[in-house]
Amino acid sequence: MWRLAEPLLGSSYVPSDDEWIIANVDIKKNRLILLNSFAPQVGWEGGNSNVKLRVSGTIGKPVVAGKISFSDGRMSPALLDESVPGVRGEIGVERNGVISFKSLSGRCDGAVLRSK
Repeated sequence: MWRLAEPLLGSSYVPSDDEWIIANVDIKKNRLILLNSFAPQVGWEGGNSNVKLRVSGTIGKPVVAGKISFSDGRMSPALLDESVPGVRGEIGVERNGVISFKSLSGRCDGAVLRSK
């Protein structure tokens, strides 16, 4: 990513893969489309998300941990014939690279679906 951004910034500095990084990422009220990069099989269509991640480690081996919460969403999973409105929940991003749904709820055919 640095190598892509470097020419745009007009800098000649290119960090090595063993340089340490620490970054806190806090994105509020982002569109749920961003979640498609974490769970593309779900088919996120609308809603809002809040992203809170910490990136540490080296450029060559970054470690990402944190959570992504979302609300007022709509998703169209491939295994269902219709979209699911009113989706809310939280995705955890663990330091070991595991991404998991901590909670998930939505409406389908008038009933509330919940998973924890």
